[in-house]
Amino acid sequence: MPVARTAIILGSVVLVAALAVGAGTALGAFHRVGPQFLVTTDVMPQDVRQQAADWWWIERPQKAKARLVRVHGGVKETVASADEIAGYDLDGESSAWTSRVAGHWSVQRRRGDRVETLWSGADRVGRPAFADASVIWAQTHEDSPPGAAPLPAIGPRTEVAMFADGAPIRRTGRLLEASGDIIGVRGGHAFVACSRAIGGPPSVVYDVSPVNGDARRLAAETDAVDAVLLSSGELVWTAPSRDSAQRGNVTCVRSIGSDGQVSTRSDWLPHGGRLNVSGDALYYSGGVGDGGAWSIGRNNQLPASIRPPQGFVVVGVGSKDMLLESLASSVTSMRLYTMPIR
Repeated sequence: MPVARTAIILGSVVLVAALAVGAGTALGAFHRVGPQFLVTTDVMPQDVRQQAADWWWIERPQKAKARLVRVHGGVKETVASADEIAGYDLDGESSAWTSRVAGHWSVQRRRGDRVETLWSGADRVGRPAFADASVIWAQTHEDSPPGAAPLPAIGPRTEVAMFADGAPIRRTGRLLEASGDIIGVRGGHAFVACSRAIGGPPSVVYDVSPVNGDARRLAAETDAVDAVLLSSGELVWTAPSRDSAQRGNVTCVRSIGSDGQVSTRSDWLPHGGRLNVSGDALYYSGGVGDGGAWSIGRNNQLPASIRPPQGFVVVGVGSKDMLLESLASSVTSMRLYTMPIR
């Protein structure tokens, strides 16, 4: 082969290889999108959720009213403000939340720009949930005699309440527990996380039928549980590790299948975190002393660590992105960023 032709062919090969490398580098750079600034806030977000392009969370300052917050297009909006906000749920363009002002509790729903009160009274209400066109919440009534022993028969009573447009509120499913948060509703069943002590964290989970009130205890743990309901209908919750000698410092993730059998999905997680759902993908974040997130598998697998870029910690995991805080933030001015999960 003539030398000149060989040089041309070799040069073409080098050029094609260089273009391929460049394209691969550009593609890799596209997939490795770095943190993008979202907003600044003055307190750590709690109960973080992502819905389409919006972020939602609750802010609970020590010396100011609690706030339910929505961030849309980089603009932070206070949806509700109260002395206490117990929780919220989202359903398309609608949102619902429970809150307390002084000694008065209420359940409210927003559709578009219209806010309506579905119920109000002195009984404490926990986190609500949408169920098709209805809103469901757990309502706790306490009338124990002063100084009474902490016995279930004379303690607080928690009932599941359901509101549907054009119908009276239906109350059913009486539970001898001190409070209740609705985890979610699937197939005519409401899953409720309850606390055994007034003001304490939830530690027991029930399956309650809003129709006939039948209640079945699914799980009870010795520590606080954070429970979520996957789109498949699988109930998942956190619990103290069964394998660690220091059970209070290590968390596992347990689940109950359609056959009613409880199993451990994953173990050896830093305690104190929360579960985050993205479709049927499950994540864990916010563990004590841990600035990352964890991907939760099945069949007692070890969790897969997801580390944020240097200088950031994970605040929460949404449907497709992570919410990050910059370590360069000050105590009263926290800079929040978003970044794709993968």
